[in-house]
Amino acid sequence: STLSNIADAYYDYGKYSQALDWSTEGLILRKECFGNYSRPYASSLAQRGLCLYKMSRYTEAEHDILEAMKIYKDVVGENHPDYAKTLHYMANVYQDQGQRSQAIKLHSRALAIKQSSLGEYHPETLRSYNNLANLYRDLGDYKNSELLHLKVLSIRKNQLGENNVLCAKSLNNLGALYLEMGEYAKTKRMFETAAKIFAKELGDGNARYTTTLNNLANTFL
Repeated sequence: STLSNIADAYYDYGKYSQALDWSTEGLILRKECFGNYSRPYASSLAQRGLCLYKMSRYTEAEHDILEAMKIYKDVVGENHPDYAKTLHYMANVYQDQGQRSQAIKLHSRALAIKQSSLGEYHPETLRSYNNLANLYRDLGDYKNSELLHLKVLSIRKNQLGENNVLCAKSLNNLGALYLEMGEYAKTKRMFETAAKIFAKELGDGNARYTTTLNNLANTFL
């Protein structure tokens, strides 16, 4: 667990090579402790696969993620959040390689599992909504992307209040979408509202605030 946590920390800082090294160490240790057909081993495989994906080593990433997926399927079943997590990782690998129809299928399946096992309003379910929304945006399917982003925003407002940082993130996502759609009045409104929330909740020196201001400025370039 400690090795996995260290790997996660390097991953969060974008240091994927170091994260890969630590996740590999964790994989070896978990194989020794739990065997190579266990949930902990599958977790380390998925973690290493994610690191490889971030390093654009897609063939290796696919190998690790698919192996983790097979173990989860047999150990915890196809309707478990851990299995859904590997579907999400695999969808990202396909998406980056231009296999978008495959990515949509996997993201949609992951969303369905999370809705069933975790509930409609769980953060992991909302994450899957965002994944699909961003993929639809990449495909130019702006209507479906907008519907999903608006759904996430509505849930977050009801759960957390409209001035929460997570609501501001959803507003930023909508702002970026509307910018691509050429709907500049909506873009301006989304970014301005997000910037106010970030300034109030995080301070005007926070990176999220300054990034949102830059996004707002770019709207009018």
